[in-house]
Amino acid sequence: MKIDTTLYPLISAEIARVKPADRIGPMIIDERSGLPYSEKEYSKRWRKIATAAGVPKEVWNRDSRAGGITEGRDAGAAVEDVSKHAAHTDATVTSRVYDRGELEASRRVATKRKEHRERVGNV
Repeated sequence: MKIDTTLYPLISAEIARVKPADRIGPMIIDERSGLPYSEKEYSKRWRKIATAAGVPKEVWNRDSRAGGITEGRDAGAAVEDVSKHAAHTDATVTSRVYDRGELEASRRVATKRKEHRERVGNV
Protein backbone atom coordinates (compact mmCIF):
# COMPACT_ATOMS: atom_id res chain seq x y z
CA MET A 1 0.00 0.00 0.00
CA LYS A 2 1.25 3.49 -0.82
CA ILE A 3 0.45 6.50 1.35
CA ASP A 4 1.42 10.13 0.73
CA THR A 5 2.84 10.83 4.17
CA THR A 6 3.20 14.55 3.39
CA LEU A 7 -0.54 14.80 4.09
CA TYR A 8 0.05 13.58 7.65
CA PRO A 9 2.08 16.22 9.54
CA LEU A 10 2.71 14.06 12.61
CA ILE A 11 4.06 11.21 10.48
CA SER A 12 6.14 13.63 8.40
CA ALA A 13 7.67 15.09 11.56
CA GLU A 14 8.67 11.62 12.78
CA ILE A 15 10.10 10.62 9.40
CA ALA A 16 12.14 13.84 9.38
CA ARG A 17 13.90 12.55 12.50
CA VAL A 18 15.22 9.54 10.55
CA LYS A 19 18.36 9.97 8.46
CA PRO A 20 17.46 9.88 4.74
CA ALA A 21 19.76 6.89 4.19
CA ASP A 22 17.79 4.94 6.81
CA ARG A 23 14.37 5.65 5.27
CA ILE A 24 14.01 2.24 3.65
CA GLY A 25 12.07 -0.80 4.73
CA PRO A 26 10.02 -0.86 7.92
CA MET A 27 10.40 2.34 9.93
CA ILE A 28 8.34 1.39 12.95
CA ILE A 29 10.65 -1.11 14.57
CA ASP A 30 11.45 -2.53 17.97
CA GLU A 31 14.69 -0.79 18.88
CA ARG A 32 15.88 -3.90 20.73
CA SER A 33 15.62 -6.25 17.76
CA GLY A 34 15.71 -3.91 14.76
CA LEU A 35 12.65 -5.76 13.44
CA PRO A 36 9.00 -4.70 13.25
CA TYR A 37 7.16 -5.09 16.57
CA SER A 38 5.31 -8.29 17.25
CA GLU A 39 1.58 -7.70 17.63
CA LYS A 40 1.81 -8.48 21.36
CA GLU A 41 4.76 -6.16 21.99
CA TYR A 42 3.21 -3.33 19.97
CA SER A 43 -0.06 -3.63 21.90
CA LYS A 44 1.80 -3.65 25.21
CA ARG A 45 3.81 -0.54 24.39
CA TRP A 46 0.82 1.25 22.86
CA ARG A 47 -1.20 0.67 26.03
CA LYS A 48 1.63 1.99 28.23
CA ILE A 49 1.84 5.21 26.21
CA ALA A 50 -1.94 5.52 25.96
CA THR A 51 -2.34 5.14 29.73
CA ALA A 52 0.32 7.80 30.32
CA ALA A 53 -1.59 10.08 27.92
CA GLY A 54 -4.86 9.53 29.79
CA VAL A 55 -6.53 7.31 27.19
CA PRO A 56 -9.15 5.17 28.98
CA LYS A 57 -8.45 1.44 29.25
CA GLU A 58 -11.60 0.70 27.21
CA VAL A 59 -9.97 2.32 24.17
CA TRP A 60 -7.76 -0.02 22.18
CA ASN A 61 -5.27 0.72 19.42
CA ARG A 62 -7.68 -0.74 16.88
CA ASP A 63 -10.17 1.98 17.87
CA SER A 64 -7.76 4.52 16.37
CA ARG A 65 -7.98 2.69 13.06
CA ALA A 66 -11.78 2.59 13.18
CA GLY A 67 -11.82 6.27 14.16
CA GLY A 68 -9.69 7.13 11.14
CA ILE A 69 -12.02 5.21 8.85
CA THR A 70 -15.06 6.91 10.36
CA GLU A 71 -13.41 10.33 10.12
CA GLY A 72 -12.64 9.74 6.45
CA ARG A 73 -16.24 8.72 5.75
CA ASP A 74 -17.64 11.66 7.76
CA ALA A 75 -15.40 13.97 5.72
CA GLY A 76 -17.00 12.66 2.53
CA ALA A 77 -14.39 10.14 1.35
CA ALA A 78 -15.89 7.32 -0.70
CA VAL A 79 -16.09 3.98 1.09
CA GLU A 80 -14.03 2.42 -1.71
CA ASP A 81 -11.21 4.94 -1.12
CA VAL A 82 -11.33 4.50 2.65
CA SER A 83 -11.27 0.75 2.16
CA LYS A 84 -8.12 0.94 0.02
CA HIS A 85 -6.51 3.33 2.49
CA ALA A 86 -7.19 0.83 5.29
CA ALA A 87 -5.73 -1.99 3.13
CA HIS A 88 -9.04 -3.86 3.11
CA THR A 89 -9.61 -6.21 0.20
CA ASP A 90 -13.37 -5.76 0.41
CA ALA A 91 -15.23 -2.47 0.94
CA THR A 92 -18.03 -4.42 2.63
CA VAL A 93 -15.72 -5.10 5.58
CA THR A 94 -14.95 -1.40 5.82
CA SER A 95 -18.62 -0.45 5.89
CA ARG A 96 -19.85 -3.23 8.14
CA VAL A 97 -17.08 -3.49 10.73
CA TYR A 98 -15.11 -0.27 10.87
CA ASP A 99 -17.32 2.60 9.72
CA ARG A 100 -18.77 3.86 12.97
CA GLY A 101 -20.53 6.88 11.52
CA GLU A 102 -24.06 5.70 12.27
CA LEU A 103 -25.06 8.98 13.94
CA GLU A 104 -23.73 11.03 11.03
CA ALA A 105 -25.47 8.73 8.53
CA SER A 106 -28.70 9.05 10.49
CA ARG A 107 -28.38 12.84 10.44
CA ARG A 108 -27.82 12.85 6.67
CA VAL A 109 -30.94 10.73 6.12
CA ALA A 110 -33.03 12.90 8.46
CA THR A 111 -31.79 16.07 6.75
CA LYS A 112 -32.62 14.72 3.29
CA ARG A 113 -36.09 13.65 4.44
CA LYS A 114 -36.75 17.08 5.95
CA GLU A 115 -35.54 18.85 2.80
CA HIS A 116 -37.77 16.61 0.69
CA ARG A 117 -40.85 17.31 2.83
CA GLU A 118 -40.18 21.05 2.61
CA ARG A 119 -39.78 20.83 -1.18
CA VAL A 120 -43.06 19.01 -1.70
CA GLY A 121 -44.89 21.11 0.88
CA ASN A 122 -45.53 18.30 3.34
CA VAL A 123 -43.95 19.81 6.45
